[in-house]
Amino acid sequence: MSEAHDLILNLVPQIHPVFKWATPFFDYCGSYFCYLNKYKDHIYLSFIDPNDQLVSEYLEIIHLKTVSKVYITDHEILRSDALAELIIQAAVIHESMHKK
Repeated sequence: MSEAHDLILNLVPQIHPVFKWATPFFDYCGSYFCYLNKYKDHIYLSFIDPNDQLVSEYLEIIHLKTVSKVYITDHEILRSDALAELIIQAAVIHESMHKK
């Protein structure tokens, strides 16, 4: 999970990591941007995405009520350009919604 944490911080250096409810969250533009959760065989990266704006040709995105999740089941996904592009896309969308 530390590799995912580092990836997020490297791609969007303005993000501030915080821990809430024993979970790594990331603040951007003064509000929650995303968070990580770990399970036995995977981690998932959840973006705050109330309007289901995130899209990817290569990654399966699960849109829920206010978040969109990407399951990371192996290092290939974690190190993929598709995941990096999704994180940047999410940051641009989040910034446009929250920047004053």
